[in-house]
Amino acid sequence: MAIPVIYPIIAFDATEDKIITFSFSGFQVVKNRILVKNNATGTTIFDDTVTSFQLSHTIPAETLENGLVYNIVVYAINSSDVSSSPSATVLFKCYETPTWSFSNLVEDQIITNSSYGVELAYTQSEGELLNQYQVSLYNSAQSLLYQTGILYNTTTLAATISGLNDNSQYYIRATGVTLNGMTLDTGYVHVSVEYTQPALFSLVSLENIPRDGNIKITSNIILLVGTSNPDPATYISGTLVDLTVDGSYVKFDEGFMIPNDFTIQCIGRDFTDYSTILELSNGTYNVELIYMRGEFTGITGEKAYFILNAYNSVTNYTITSNLIDVPLSTDRIHIWIKRINNIYDLIIENLGA
Repeated sequence: MAIPVIYPIIAFDATEDKIITFSFSGFQVVKNRILVKNNATGTTIFDDTVTSFQLSHTIPAETLENGLVYNIVVYAINSSDVSSSPSATVLFKCYETPTWSFSNLVEDQIITNSSYGVELAYTQSEGELLNQYQVSLYNSAQSLLYQTGILYNTTTLAATISGLNDNSQYYIRATGVTLNGMTLDTGYVHVSVEYTQPALFSLVSLENIPRDGNIKITSNIILLVGTSNPDPATYISGTLVDLTVDGSYVKFDEGFMIPNDFTIQCIGRDFTDYSTILELSNGTYNVELIYMRGEFTGITGEKAYFILNAYNSVTNYTITSNLIDVPLSTDRIHIWIKRINNIYDLIIENLGA
């Protein structure tokens, strides 16, 4: 005789209703019975039969106790009150819902930089451990812009969100999973970005030299000398350089050097598919950014994205940006490239026309 098969039971909070589901390939089920026991003592805690064609059964809130391990079996029953043999015994745990929140981020917070290091707090009364988590950035329409990889360092709960645009609205969200499968979600936390503008005196410094009767002015501004092909460069609306002609480029290789970590932002539009649109080089090692389009399993429609290839003395590797809808030729695409300790991050956003 066929026996019911209980679907996996993830740890849950006993103060809330829990629906147990199962499958059965025998007779037509009109009733089902579940039997729940304390796994340590063998004491029956819940023995209940329901009349239903649904292959599910609800354990009411407050029936069980958090912090304990239980076992359960299910019986399928037909219209003649004939019961199947019991299912295989399945163990499960009950835990109080963990607390999971940002510790340095509140609703409608104003962020004053293009990046922000979020910190998270996790607690659980019975000692259930956090297994993994992930932090996501969304635009004002709650469309995903960026997502960290799965983070397993549960000692330091933190992640850096970069590529935040001035005068923009975003949502930041963190999700996680405990060791026994309980899911965590901070929800969407709304933030605004307003850059702190440096005062003019932070760009120059003045030093009085009274014995010479003059003032020494030191500037922190670097003049970048660019070259282009064609020369002079062809501009669009006075703001964008037209690089659509094969072989055209704009190059900055005088008075410009990036010796350490950096963040670069650029805006472009109407990219040629599968072409290199940006290259950084020190003469020996280089970074190239390639515009891509493709279709992905589980995602409807073609998407656009960028690939960053980094070649350096430590390692050669490739990363991909977040996916966006294929932009129109008039849409401006904002690109952020960030390097910290030879590790790169890449985020893109469609700013529209």
